[in-house]
Amino acid sequence: MIDEKLDRVAKRGWLDVKVDPTIDIFAEIQKLKNEKNAIILAHYYQDADIQGALNAGMDTIFVNHIHADFSITPTHTIYHLKELESIL
Repeated sequence: MIDEKLDRVAKRGWLDVKVDPTIDIFAEIQKLKNEKNAIILAHYYQDADIQGALNAGMDTIFVNHIHADFSITPTHTIYHLKELESIL
């Protein structure tokens, strides 16, 4: 199941799943951080979200498909989603 989803993400660049819009994403992130000692958070606004995650003590991964320059330095930068496997 997970390989199937990774293949879909690699082909399209995203995974379309239904998410409850009322969920408290920050509470869920904190819960997972405490339970698993790890987090994956997808973000769109790179500078603000990367800085926010770094401020919260989280590692960050920026998927830089277009080799863009940015002002914040994430923990990891990758250029293709398949590179996630080497980090995780």
